[in-house]
Amino acid sequence: MKELQAVVTAGDEVITQHEETIGHREDQIVESDAIISQCNIVIEFLQEQVQDLNSELEDANAYIEFLQVPLMPPDVPDQPEGNGEEDPEEIDGVSGLDP
Repeated sequence: MKELQAVVTAGDEVITQHEETIGHREDQIVESDAIISQCNIVIEFLQEQVQDLNSELEDANAYIEFLQVPLMPPDVPDQPEGNGEEDPEEIDGVSGLDP
């Protein structure tokens, strides 16, 4: 009978150790789940930042392209050839050399 009681006691100890191990593993799972949740929150935040930075990068690249386009001179109405100065009209029979 003592042998049976010893086997039962040993079995109870093994069961108790397994229950403690299971409890410890459950605690580890809860901790891991909390860490995973925190990591997911950080990942979502970083993804939003990446999207914002990509948008800013696209804007910056568009602005750079805009700056690289050569500027067109302003439209100037057609002017006669020369310096833009017209020759004074000559009056028949009068010259600038007459006294």
